[in-house]
Amino acid sequence: MKSTHMLPILTLGHFLVDLACLYFYFTNFPQSKLLEIISAALLYNFLAFALQAPVGYFFDKFPARRNTTIGILCILCGYAFGLYHHPIIGLVLCGLGNAFYHVGGSIGISRTDKKGLC
Repeated sequence: MKSTHMLPILTLGHFLVDLACLYFYFTNFPQSKLLEIISAALLYNFLAFALQAPVGYFFDKFPARRNTTIGILCILCGYAFGLYHHPIIGLVLCGLGNAFYHVGGSIGISRTDKKGLC
């Protein structure tokens, strides 16, 4: 499939991944203390955005065909941990999943061969 055909799919996926992570954050930390809320937000943002470069480097060294799928699975696992009263582990998995999805999506768009597609 051409990368131009993947763009709308990955755009919708990007919206849903960010929405799922935001929903997880606000449903698992609704009545926490201010310091816990800020700490959780900083942790999530660090994992989701600061780790994109190391994740990209990892995917360059060890190419995988399902990069975005790895991210989505991390987020689903994060929800599972959140359901069983481990919101910090869930938040870590959601942040990592977001980083994996962003990197995987950009690889899928930037490569013209079939290796990079989701």
